[in-house]
Amino acid sequence: MPSSARVYIAVASVHRTNEHNSYFLSCFFCILCKVSWYQSSSSTSLFPFLSSPLMEANNQDFLTNPSHELFLHPSDNPNNTLVNELLNGRNYATWKKSMEISLIAKNKLGFVYGTTAEPAANTPQHSQWNRCDKMVISWILHAVDKRISDNILFSITSRQIWQDLEQ
Repeated sequence: MPSSARVYIAVASVHRTNEHNSYFLSCFFCILCKVSWYQSSSSTSLFPFLSSPLMEANNQDFLTNPSHELFLHPSDNPNNTLVNELLNGRNYATWKKSMEISLIAKNKLGFVYGTTAEPAANTPQHSQWNRCDKMVISWILHAVDKRISDNILFSITSRQIWQDLEQ
């Protein structure tokens, strides 16, 4: 196998055996970036390529780790509708709760709460943070009435929009 490969579907399998039982664990997931692949001699590492020297050197765990705040799943797109009912000015409490639930599920609530800090401008994480924040902005714009979206369209961050909607 080449030292680096474009991996679209990774399959990791682990067999563990003890005196009384054995079990088989298989995990499948998509990786849409180039990763360094190497053979792991450790049976405890399910996904050795996620901690590869290339990933550590570039500190780009956000590209492959679905639990990372900066990870964008291939199905995340600007036209996603996260709530059933658009914010119309009279339903803020229920709309806010629905949006919070959806943003938690997508691991993006920190953007609107301001807890996912903007990284330094000269880092790879900064451009990914910007992409994620713009994605959250588009989700919010698709979750509000046109009259409201016209008023928040030129806000710079999703945090600023969230604060404007609270008032």
